[in-house]
Amino acid sequence: MKTKKLTFECSNELKQLLADPLEEWKKKKGDYTELAQKCGVTPAYLSQLKTYGRIPGRSVLVLLAFNLDVSGQQIFSAARIEEEFPYLANLTITEKNKAANELISLNFNTDSFANLIRNVVRSEMHQKNVKDLLTGRPLRMGVNYNHYWLFGSQTPPSDNKHTGFYPEFCKMLGLALQKEIELVYVPFAEYRAKLASGQIDLFGPTMIVPNLGSQIHFSLPIYRLGISAIMRKRKSTDLSDLPEPKIIPELRDEKYKIAVLRNSLPHLIANTKLKRSDESLILCSSDEEGIERVTLRGLNRPAHLFLTNSMTAILTAKKQPKDLQAIFNRKETLLDLAEESIAIRPDWPEIVPVVNDAIRFLQSRDGLPERLADLHGAEADSIIEIIKTNRN
Repeated sequence: MKTKKLTFECSNELKQLLADPLEEWKKKKGDYTELAQKCGVTPAYLSQLKTYGRIPGRSVLVLLAFNLDVSGQQIFSAARIEEEFPYLANLTITEKNKAANELISLNFNTDSFANLIRNVVRSEMHQKNVKDLLTGRPLRMGVNYNHYWLFGSQTPPSDNKHTGFYPEFCKMLGLALQKEIELVYVPFAEYRAKLASGQIDLFGPTMIVPNLGSQIHFSLPIYRLGISAIMRKRKSTDLSDLPEPKIIPELRDEKYKIAVLRNSLPHLIANTKLKRSDESLILCSSDEEGIERVTLRGLNRPAHLFLTNSMTAILTAKKQPKDLQAIFNRKETLLDLAEESIAIRPDWPEIVPVVNDAIRFLQSRDGLPERLADLHGAEADSIIEIIKTNRN
């Protein structure tokens, strides 16, 4: 008997977690029509989830958690999403009731009310400065080793003694802020949750992306960096043999299997400029995973392309010239030009203008733009746009 080859990613853990809730829904409602409508998918899609454990997109997972009254964090874990569920555990979706037809109906949300009071108090009180917020401790900066070329090593040091351009920049930033900055390695997939919970105060360098509900603040850009792609050279039995795409519209064709880092700017570019849905992309939790998708054979869901920043694309292809090539990596062919910034925890809006002033000061000094431009010689010239501020 021939086994059916699935074209989507599956999770046995997700299948087991949702088996009983889906069966209970079917007993109450008769089928999955209403649930599918609420989640924005088809009943057949939900049947595939129940039968095979098909992994839906992030938004569908959130709606399933609310409608089936299942732990959102458990659903994320079962779907291999290494992030905290972005909504409070006590949130639920309620049905319309009789009160909706009455003359006056009051729905009191205590969490929203508490947040409103907190914002009012904050706006009425004097703005706190950096010293007030830190209460004597150093600023904790999570560092982003996805941009390893800004550091002295591709691997984060176990003793937290970071070297290279970005740690030097952080020292200068600390001097400008007149505050010690403590550097801590934080995986990209975890930085939003760690900022939101106050485990770190800043994170960088990172590309400015929409907040995705977390309300994280971003500083002024330090510099601008191109977005390119790494293309597989080694053939895979699970992939069509395709020519190198020469223009951006070619990437809209779903025959090109594209990997992106989840919740990154390349992810957003793939959704918008390339018009690719999450279901047509391979969402990765790290750059390392993305590179594996375009190099390894026999891997579940290999990719033709991995979208990433231009420096990573060029340097990775240089290290593995037989397996990879960098494409869309010249100034005239870049997929986009991204702003590299510092992310700031959501409950510290007071610190945003302070960090911005420090960045402006550093950009106005001789040396910083030149040091950045010299990182990798001529290769950086066409893909890094230096920002230099004239400070009055």
